[in-house]
Amino acid sequence: MLLKIWRTKIFCMLLLTLFAATASAADFNLSMNITDKKAKTLAGGFHAQVQPGSKQTFTVTVTNHSKDRQSEFYLYPADAVPKLNGGKDFTNYGEELTGPGKWIKTKPLRVTLPPLESQNYSFDVEFPEHLSYGQYISYIALQEYPEAVRADTQQEVNFQTEALTKIGIQIIADYNPGQARTQFSFSDIKYEYLHNGLLSVSPYIKNEGTILGKPEIEIQMVDTDTNTSLYKNKLSMESVYGGTEAESKFILEGLHLEQGGYKAVLTGQWKDEVFTKEYEFVLNRAEAAKSKQSLADHHLAKVLPQNNNGGISFLMIWCLLAIIFLLLSLLIRMRFKKNDERRD
Repeated sequence: MLLKIWRTKIFCMLLLTLFAATASAADFNLSMNITDKKAKTLAGGFHAQVQPGSKQTFTVTVTNHSKDRQSEFYLYPADAVPKLNGGKDFTNYGEELTGPGKWIKTKPLRVTLPPLESQNYSFDVEFPEHLSYGQYISYIALQEYPEAVRADTQQEVNFQTEALTKIGIQIIADYNPGQARTQFSFSDIKYEYLHNGLLSVSPYIKNEGTILGKPEIEIQMVDTDTNTSLYKNKLSMESVYGGTEAESKFILEGLHLEQGGYKAVLTGQWKDEVFTKEYEFVLNRAEAAKSKQSLADHHLAKVLPQNNNGGISFLMIWCLLAIIFLLLSLLIRMRFKKNDERRD
């Protein structure tokens, strides 16, 4: 009897799993795949060994899985760009190409694909004559937009328009990648208070090399008034492609910084490459007060009033010096007065 019950349970679970997979697949009306059996692939993308000045042709297949709705989309070349804290992503339709994506010799296409139909699209990639050793990553991508956007002929679709579907296939082009090098540096830093009052600090990491790297980033926050270290943390980034810039983000949890001067000491490392930089910035009174109230409301952090104390200390020192000066002046006058009385 127990065996029959378990068999029934397993059968029901299999049916639920099959139904869930079918529903999930139905949510995605478009797909893009490599169907060319001769194409060399790596991690789901095209993989090619290239030479300077060479040209290669690649073909993708786009399928509309909907049974009753045609699909309109843009097929376009794209640059590989890192996500927040590194990782795979690519530019949106309409964004300017500054990397290997501009080597893809096809203009963006607006395509209408009937229900349950597939279409092949071929495109050439021409590599520059003066190509350095490296691994160059670009994408052939498509973006489908909501029906309201497509129906409005007056609305121009650009990279700020929210896409319904965004799919891309990598083109990984290797030219002696073993001889390629990364070249990392810190290019900028931004900071802001979040709605909950916590301070978010975002160092930007630039890779001016010709191959991706995954650096480890460490940040140390220092109070410049007291030269005290207040916060220290690190994170391991995912892919930062050659020729791109990635944003990393640290949230100073459990800590509130009052108004005053601070310094972010940054250190990055990828393999044997180490890079450092320091940034100084000032938190103003209005932002700090608002942050303090938000933190109190959310019970998220302790308050470090070190910078306000620093400002008060200067005022106290001046007051003490003034009092000492007045006392000394009074004592000197009293002494001279006593000497004059003795002479009389």
